[in-house]
Amino acid sequence: MYIKKINVFINQNEVSKDICINK
Repeated sequence: MYIKKINVFINQNEVSKDICINK
């Protein structure tokens, strides 16, 4: 599931921040 989130972060830099919080 986290792999899919990474893909989204690549599409939107803002999403990357969300991934960091999730981590």
